Amino acid sequence: FLYAGALLGYERSRALIGHDDDIDLGVYLGECTTSQVPERWADYKRKLTDAGLLSKAEIEKSAAMFKITTALPIEVDLFPAWTDQGRFSVYPYSFGELSSDVLLPLKSFGQDPLMLPADTKALLAQSYGENWRIPDPLFHLNWWKKKQIFSELVGHDYAL
Repeated sequence: FLYAGALLGYERSRALIGHDDDIDLGVYLGECTTSQVPERWADYKRKLTDAGLLSKAEIEKSAAMFKITTALPIEVDLFPAWTDQGRFSVYPYSFGELSSDVLLPLKSFGQDPLMLPADTKALLAQSYGENWRIPDPLFHLNWWKKKQIFSELVGHDYAL
């Protein structure tokens, strides 16, 4: 599903944000506990590798976000998402703060195979604040704090 900056651009103007250098996608891993997520995400990386969608450098990385190789002139970043007992999480913005109905059921936009979260506005407000509709050149994600919150996910070794 469309996520992060790609979702922000889509909701604001139905286009990518002009200065964005990638398309962000969330990958729904299903209903699982936080402790199950790292292995499911590692399995997904193995499937991407088997399908030839990861570069050698990306295969060797241990990051919790994957960059897939495409024919597009723009990078595609993948982020793990899951639900756990009615709560929705997606790295790095939301760790159980939202109910699962913000994500599910995913909804289509047109004939494109990409999907949108059920409540895009709620996800954007949680990720970027209530003023997400107004571009903020000073927006900064506190990666240090997010890595602490998602410590089980980012602490896993994803290198193959």
